[in-house]
Amino acid sequence: MVSLQELPEAVFVLDEPDASVVEKIEAFLRRAVGSSLEGGRTPDGTLSIGEIKDAGELVDEWDADQIHDVSLVRLKAFAGFNEVSIDRLTGVASAQVFLCPEVEYSGWALDADGATRTHSGRIPDVIVRDVLNFTIEDGAVVRAESASGEAVAFGRRNRGFGEADEAFSELLDALTLVPAVGLNPELSAGLADLEIGGDLTLTLGGHFLTITCDGSGDGWVATLVVTKDGSGSAASLEVTCQWDPSKNPYGMPDLFPAWVVYTESEVSDRAPAEWAAPVWVIEQLMPNEEPSAPSSP
Repeated sequence: MVSLQELPEAVFVLDEPDASVVEKIEAFLRRAVGSSLEGGRTPDGTLSIGEIKDAGELVDEWDADQIHDVSLVRLKAFAGFNEVSIDRLTGVASAQVFLCPEVEYSGWALDADGATRTHSGRIPDVIVRDVLNFTIEDGAVVRAESASGEAVAFGRRNRGFGEADEAFSELLDALTLVPAVGLNPELSAGLADLEIGGDLTLTLGGHFLTITCDGSGDGWVATLVVTKDGSGSAASLEVTCQWDPSKNPYGMPDLFPAWVVYTESEVSDRAPAEWAAPVWVIEQLMPNEEPSAPSSP
C-alpha cells in the first residue's frame, strides 16, 4: 500500500519525458524490427502486442465476414510513438506506439456448388496502434507489453483521400510520430505550419531533416532529405500524391476519394505510402540499429 507521503510521487506522470527514456524506447523498438510474432509476442517474450479486435474488417474481400483468424507474423517496421509518460515510483514508462506488422488471415467460404472451401492470404499496409508499458532495467528497456491487452489495427492499400491537402496533412501528422520531432514542441509546431509549395529544415540531434513539397493542381511531391552533421552523405525519400481516375470513374470526389499517396522507395514494402516517411526517417536516424533478419517459420 502506498503511504500518504509517497502518494504524490506515485501518481505523478512526467509530461515531458527525459530524452534518455525516449532513446531507450526507440532503441528497443528498432531492435525488435524483423522479429517473428506469434500471438502478438516475439519468441523471447520481450515484446507483447495486444489482441486486435475486428481484424477481419481489414480484409478487402466479399467473403471477409467468414474470416476466423488474423495473425501478426512479423514486425516489419515501427512508425514512431507519442504520449510518453513514466511512473516515477515504479520506473515503468508507457507510450502509444505505431507498428507495421506483416499480417496473415485465414477463413472459409461457400463456393457456387455450396461446398466449403478455405481461403487465406496476407493483408498489406496494416498499422497497429497500442499503448505499451516499457520496463527499464540497468539503463535499458528489457520488456514491453500491451497496457490493456487490446490493440487497434487500421490501413488499406492504395487508400484514397478526398483532397490532396488532406493527404499532405496525413503525411505531416505521421511525421510527428518520429520522437525527435513530435516530442519537441517547437519542431512539431514548425512542421504543422508547413504547406504545399514550402520547405522546412529540422535539426534532429546530429542530423538535419529537410522537407520540400512542390505542388500543383495535379497533386504534390514531397522530398525528404536526411543529412548527418559534418558528413557529406545524404539520403532522400520522395513521396507523391496524385489523382487516380480508376478510383473515381464518375468524377464524384465526395463519394469516391481518389487522391492516392505512393512512393517508389523500398520502404513501401514495410509501411503504407502515407506512413513511409516516419518509418524511413527513424531508420535514417538510427543507422546502427539494423533490422533483424526474419526468423524461419
